[in-house]
Amino acid sequence: TYASCARKSATRPARYFLMAASLPATKRSARCASWRKGFVSVTVSTGAPLDDDGKGGTWPALTSAERATFGITHKRKQILESCVLQRVKAIKKCKISDEGMAHMADVLQLEEYKAGNFDVLAVTQGIYPKWSKSNRANEVKSWPSLAVQYYGFNLEKEGSPYAGDSDSARKLREAVNLAVDRTFLGDVLLEGRFYPANGILPPGIRGHDASRPAYSHDPDGAKALLAEAGFPGGEGLKPVDLWFNTQGDNAKIAQAVQQDLKSVGIPIDLKMLDWGAFIEAPDSGEPPFFRLGWVADYPDPENFLTFLFHSRNKGPNGNVSFYGDEKVDELLDQSNLVTDMDERIALLQEAEQRILTDSPWLVLRFGRETVLLKPYVKNFNATGMCDDVQGNHVRWHLVELDTSSDQ
Repeated sequence: TYASCARKSATRPARYFLMAASLPATKRSARCASWRKGFVSVTVSTGAPLDDDGKGGTWPALTSAERATFGITHKRKQILESCVLQRVKAIKKCKISDEGMAHMADVLQLEEYKAGNFDVLAVTQGIYPKWSKSNRANEVKSWPSLAVQYYGFNLEKEGSPYAGDSDSARKLREAVNLAVDRTFLGDVLLEGRFYPANGILPPGIRGHDASRPAYSHDPDGAKALLAEAGFPGGEGLKPVDLWFNTQGDNAKIAQAVQQDLKSVGIPIDLKMLDWGAFIEAPDSGEPPFFRLGWVADYPDPENFLTFLFHSRNKGPNGNVSFYGDEKVDELLDQSNLVTDMDERIALLQEAEQRILTDSPWLVLRFGRETVLLKPYVKNFNATGMCDDVQGNHVRWHLVELDTSSDQ
């Protein structure tokens, strides 16, 4: 839940709350103090969000005057992104969790889409299952994402039982992979928007091996490997911190993984940071265990395997697991020299399989990018490289707008 916000009711943000959030920092404190008497405390459960089913919702769209006041137009989303997600943190009387602020922003963005002020909107938690079964299901568009989500082990972290290339460390990392229920994560927790990863290369990248099964959920196998590693039932295995950033679904995924690991005797602690504090940490080698993902910069397997696993790229260059294997380096280097594509892909697939055998990652999921798209937007050609509006790879699409009818 989130509470103690500048709101008069559970159905609409108070006008002065939105205005205070949009004011420059130099004016916010005074305004917040003068409006403080109007603040009330209200609790809204994030487990039962306001009506987001595409049939109207309970938060009416902002008026045109309000949009003018807060700079909300087709071209600007200041209040939705800058004000709610950033500036509200400076209003001391509004104590909202990061999750609560993100949810509030999601609701406001959805209302702007319903009102026709956005033409395309990235789908967030709770929207997909409702809209895909509503009378506006034709506005839900989805495509494979050229991305992989994972938890990485720092293989050079001193004191970590998961670091190094010893038989014990490898079996511990494999046990972690067997302990996690990826089907639950994708189908239940993430509403069918993601599915278990079966490797490093996602579908859509040449060299993806569709015949290789994803890691199964095998608690008994994980327990057996734990014992073989020298920690029967987890006895003597010290916890490590799993570092992750606050955005999106990361917290609930981390909690689910923590419970899966605990059930087989593998203890981990959770360390959640905002993005600014988190992003540099894996590069420096500080976290022993961390959440990250990789989106293709260009659709080629080299962009995943060489960038993320060649020993010359350890640290800030991409290999933040600090993985190193001479044979893998040799295969990757050789793949850059051959001209026959089939031979090149075979070399890269062999490298991928060797990496997976070493288990430097807890491989989690591949996914789909999903958006709401107005029916009048034509020829929206997705690339799969994080072009679901909130991404940072593809910012612009050349589209056509059908103005022949009022849609």
